[in-house]
Amino acid sequence: MNEETTDSDTETLPLKVVGMESAHCAMTVEKVIKTLPGIESVDIDFSNQTAKVVFDPIQSTIEGITRVITDAGYEPIIQEEIN
Repeated sequence: MNEETTDSDTETLPLKVVGMESAHCAMTVEKVIKTLPGIESVDIDFSNQTAKVVFDPIQSTIEGITRVITDAGYEPIIQEEIN
C-alpha cells in the first residue's frame, strides 16, 4: 500500500483507542470519525486498538476527532507517530 501522508495540507493523527476490541467497534469508530468535515482517510486496526486519521486541519481539529470517539464510548489516546 502506498500512502501519501506527507501532503502539507493534511495532518496525521495516530491514536490508541481503548475499548475498540472488535470489528463492530472499529466500524463504529470509523463511522463517527468520518462524520467530521475534512477527514481524508481513517485506518483502523482493532486487534491493536489503533487508528490513524489523516485530516485537513482547516476543517477538523484533533480535539474534535477525539471528542467524537469519546462520545461513541471509547477512550482515544494520542500516540507518537512512528515512521
